[in-house]
Amino acid sequence: MKITLSFTVDKDLLEIAIKSCIYEGIKPNVKNVKLAIQSTIRQKGLDAVSFPELWGDDLADYDYPQYKIEEIASNLHGRIN
Repeated sequence: MKITLSFTVDKDLLEIAIKSCIYEGIKPNVKNVKLAIQSTIRQKGLDAVSFPELWGDDLADYDYPQYKIEEIASNLHGRIN
């Protein structure tokens, strides 16, 4: 059975997906960010889209410069949705 879900990637979701890629040592490009979102939805459910805190405490505590995440997000945002 195949199920298709449609949702909009907002700023918070995009930033947490980028942070997840960086945390895992994966380059945060369009393909990898989409895969990170898909993987998290499979593991934690669709609520992970609306509640970025469900991605895990390890990401909340991960210290990576916010301005770098925002810079990557601004480059990817137009190509994700």
